[in-house]
Amino acid sequence: MKHLNEKIMVKFFSLFTITGLLLLVVLTNQLFPFGELQAKKVPYLPTAPTVLSAIGDFLPFGLGTPTIPNIDNHTIHELSSENYKNIADRHSWYAWADRRVRKQKDVYWFAAASDVTSWSMVGAVELSNLWFSNDFINDLLAKANCFLLEKNFSNFGCFVLYNNSPIYWNEQCFEDLAGIELDQKMVVIEMTILQTFLDDYKTKYIRQKGIDAWLKSHESLKKLFENSFLRSFTPNSNKFAHQEFLKKYGQKAKFDFMDLEHRIFQGQKMVEYLRKNDSP
Repeated sequence: MKHLNEKIMVKFFSLFTITGLLLLVVLTNQLFPFGELQAKKVPYLPTAPTVLSAIGDFLPFGLGTPTIPNIDNHTIHELSSENYKNIADRHSWYAWADRRVRKQKDVYWFAAASDVTSWSMVGAVELSNLWFSNDFINDLLAKANCFLLEKNFSNFGCFVLYNNSPIYWNEQCFEDLAGIELDQKMVVIEMTILQTFLDDYKTKYIRQKGIDAWLKSHESLKKLFENSFLRSFTPNSNKFAHQEFLKKYGQKAKFDFMDLEHRIFQGQKMVEYLRKNDSP
């Protein structure tokens, strides 16, 4: 009985916390609309996503917390997904890599990867019992996140750890690229690799559950990315990318995570925003 009461109290506190956070998001968006921030070219403001990310590790409803020790001392041999147990771990590595190379090598791709893996975006799949998600979405995004880390280690790990190491991919060297051109190429590399995983995932899913089940699950994934209320929790780089997506594809266009072109466009717009709005 005591254990049951404790579980009820945790759920009550979680609901109370979520309600407070939702009110915070609504109030923040009313006081500081994203469009106005863009028009005024405000470089940084601690809006709702920033506040949520800052307190995320203390929320009592299943959020993963980093488990990786001594990240600053990692060598290329320790860059393995086996050492990064959850999305929080992977987010920590992307954030660490961003701090390491952003100014030194003028690269913002890792800042975008850090935004994407934050708990207000893909990291949300490590929260429990979210009304807007389902087992399919949680499984797909979590496995894709783990798959990508391994590939990003292989393609970008040496670039992060060693001063004079360029990026290699598909038997090509990109040492001549720098700045926004390198950011954009890194997005293309990652999203192209991800497409192989997504195509394989889709094939296996259809084989196991049928095409109708796939179409239903795929539709739920598209609805997740189209939810404007949920988007209000996400980093400003993602909001900017969505605005640019609608400008390019039309106001009624629907972002499709399974579409390579859509993902490349979103990723490149995120790094564009982060580069333009970085504080000195």
